Amino acid sequence: MKNLILIAAFALNGLLLKAQECTDIVYPSQGEEVIFDCCIDEVKYGNIVRYTKDNESHVVAALSIVKGGVTLNLKPYSSIIDNTGSNVANDSLYRGHDYAYYNDLHLKARSQRAAGVLLTVFGFLSTVGGAVALSQGNENGAYFYVGGAILVNIGVPVWISGAVKTGNNRKAMEEAKRKKSLSFIPVNQGLGLAFKF
Repeated sequence: MKNLILIAAFALNGLLLKAQECTDIVYPSQGEEVIFDCCIDEVKYGNIVRYTKDNESHVVAALSIVKGGVTLNLKPYSSIIDNTGSNVANDSLYRGHDYAYYNDLHLKARSQRAAGVLLTVFGFLSTVGGAVALSQGNENGAYFYVGGAILVNIGVPVWISGAVKTGNNRKAMEEAKRKKSLSFIPVNQGLGLAFKF
């Protein structure tokens, strides 16, 4: 029992230390609110900052950041990249977003497509079952027939929409992956260069 309490104490201590690590600050461009207590993951294309806050990853154009107590001025790069994240001088991001953004959308679209397929198949089977039941004189078959028809009418548009979104986001992921290049990454002693391929 003592070992279990000791292990739990170490695990809790590790979680508390991990929570204290996220004390970075991002000063976004164009008057947006300052982002406190986040973890800066990467600075790329001069002033595009990818950070994590509350277990969610975000991308924003920034004027300055504070990483590990060191302030980095990104203002010289702010004229190159506007606040939407689209690089005016060198269009490095695809429509203002990186690969991870489109990957998340792609996964959601695949789930939507799968839900549409399930609704359509279940609705079709219910319609066929209802039609068979009605042909055998069972009056309750009408409920299955109508319910199945409704499910098919819901499932088909959801299926088509999910399939289109999946294809579009797959193309966007390929474009974003293709446009990866030299980027700035915060390190302990300041700002470093990284080549991603």
